[in-house]
Amino acid sequence: METAKNVNTTSKVPHQSHPLDDNEAVWEPEIFMHPNQFALRRFIEKPEEFFSPQGLIQRILKEWAEDRRNSYLYDLFSGASTKDMFIFAALEPIIGRLKVKLSETTDKAEIATLNENLEYFTDLWDRGIRYLIIDGQHRLNEIQKYFKLGVNRVYTAPTISKLSKIQKSLDGIKVANGDGILEPFVMNKKSWREIPKNLRSVILDEIKIVVTMVSSGDIHSLKGLFGKSNSGDTPTFFVRLLTDSMGVTWRYIMDQIDPEKQSDLVLELENKFSGFSGEYAPTNMGLAYVFSETLMYIASKYGQDRTLRLEKNTKDSLEILFDFVFTGLDKKTRLLHSKILKIIGEGMADITKKSQAVARCEFADMVIMASMLLDNTHPSRPYKHGPKYNINDPKRFIDAVMKMLVILKVEDRWLVADNGDEVWRTNTKGKRVRAENPDSYKQHQRAIWDAGNLKHREDMMWNKFTTEFLPTLEEQNVISKDGKAVTNQAQKRMEVAVANDFKDKHGEPLDVFDDVLGHNKRHDLGHLIAKSKGGNDSVENLQYEYTSANRSKGNA
Repeated sequence: METAKNVNTTSKVPHQSHPLDDNEAVWEPEIFMHPNQFALRRFIEKPEEFFSPQGLIQRILKEWAEDRRNSYLYDLFSGASTKDMFIFAALEPIIGRLKVKLSETTDKAEIATLNENLEYFTDLWDRGIRYLIIDGQHRLNEIQKYFKLGVNRVYTAPTISKLSKIQKSLDGIKVANGDGILEPFVMNKKSWREIPKNLRSVILDEIKIVVTMVSSGDIHSLKGLFGKSNSGDTPTFFVRLLTDSMGVTWRYIMDQIDPEKQSDLVLELENKFSGFSGEYAPTNMGLAYVFSETLMYIASKYGQDRTLRLEKNTKDSLEILFDFVFTGLDKKTRLLHSKILKIIGEGMADITKKSQAVARCEFADMVIMASMLLDNTHPSRPYKHGPKYNINDPKRFIDAVMKMLVILKVEDRWLVADNGDEVWRTNTKGKRVRAENPDSYKQHQRAIWDAGNLKHREDMMWNKFTTEFLPTLEEQNVISKDGKAVTNQAQKRMEVAVANDFKDKHGEPLDVFDDVLGHNKRHDLGHLIAKSKGGNDSVENLQYEYTSANRSKGNA
């Protein structure tokens, strides 16, 4: 099998072989497309050559109605299916173009991104994939449902098998009778396996699928080809963004919603939110949309690509995030974002779908609050390089965050006059209503990712959480300073020993093996301030004491 190492790196684009005169011109298109035909057999027997990302496609496929399905199959068998062409992109020139770009840049971030993309598409090539399906997935899906020829080449009865709406035979499909005379074969209500083998062979070889082939151009230049989906509906902005991308961001997001790569706790978040309709509906990749918005936030704070800024028009920022050569999705950004998703997934595991207690803005603020705690370099912290925290109990953490958000929604919601009186106004319908405070948390929820609204919410949440919630959560070990409070006893004994210069409370030296590593355990870890008196398990509140003394003192 040909390997990606042998892929031609030159672009098959028209060019001039001689110097141009002043009055001459040349056309060198970014994308070179030409018509082609594939026998139906190739689609059925060599499905590995045609790639569509199933993690994406299976979520956006909209089931065709029976009439539409049978109409397309009728067109297929009658020869009229060619009116709707498929669009494929050849994988070979995409790989070649990536290699050319790598040879033309010295930027380390861009090199890393290009190499990651090259590795991905080279892997597709090594798996036998030769074409990317740009348009036609719905039609291909319906074809596969009917023919249902697996990799073992055994015909099976499809679940949607009957051409029940075909009222008469197809004159173009004929088989020989007992006298050797060709007669129309009645296709009505026939499944694929009910068709004679000789006729099946003719159908697979003679029926052609018309394809518009993109034979040159990289993935970046293919954006916009998707157009309309095969269901006849115009895809949403985000579905089109996913379909057009296939870069590093696309692969990361698809990994986050992949049932084989993620826990059920993360994937079931889709059932925990309210407002999952319209562009955020499950059929429009709503969960991936929400995840992408929060990734956009994290990448804008930490990512290397400074072209990404949070704007009022979130779609502009998402376009940058999903650009094929976006360089801001570094390791730190991915690890932090995926860690936060897992924390929120575990924290919301007990929430029922019926409650629909969490809106998209609340989810966004959970991500923001977690990121400000987990990473002390968060640029919106009021002070830099303070402590960073571990979230040890996701459920109690999420409960605390939601309680905080409820308080913030109530506090300062209404305008109050200098004398303390309520402020009222007349709305557009002429009704007297209480005037809302334009600087309240609730008002700053309206445009979730607007930079100004974000800054207000970040400040409000940080001040409220660190003053009213964090101290108690630390005492309860729901949250702990990174590297300070630990639950592993062996680790804790080592950290306390190091913090106290390997001496006990009386200043006597500790034996590493007997005391610190605990082979004899002459010493216990005792609290300077008992937990019943408000003490905690932080390293600063622990000391080595003789076992007998510690166990006799209790809470004294």
